[in-house]
Amino acid sequence: MTVDEYIYSFDENTSSRLKAIHSLILNHFPDITYRYSYQMIGYFYHKKRIYIGAFKTHIGIYGGFDPKLAESIPQIKHKNSTFYLSLEGEIPFDEILHIFSNYLK
Repeated sequence: MTVDEYIYSFDENTSSRLKAIHSLILNHFPDITYRYSYQMIGYFYHKKRIYIGAFKTHIGIYGGFDPKLAESIPQIKHKNSTFYLSLEGEIPFDEILHIFSNYLK
């Protein structure tokens, strides 16, 4: 499966959110590579990786995040090293960039 096939395998709302997040990441991190991996989109930068996957109630962002990073973004639900984005309301683009910027530095 390709990343585009993965993105468009969901309903319109989830697909549009995944596409917007994917575009945001590629536009802000031109050196990042990506592929479909572990039934999610995997983003790779040097030896660091972040995965984004869509589920019935949320979009998850998975990586080996420092707990302090999660504490710095209280408006996004999180547990351990996972962030959970709602499928309702506005997409928190600034917070997503904050997650990627801090993890990939």
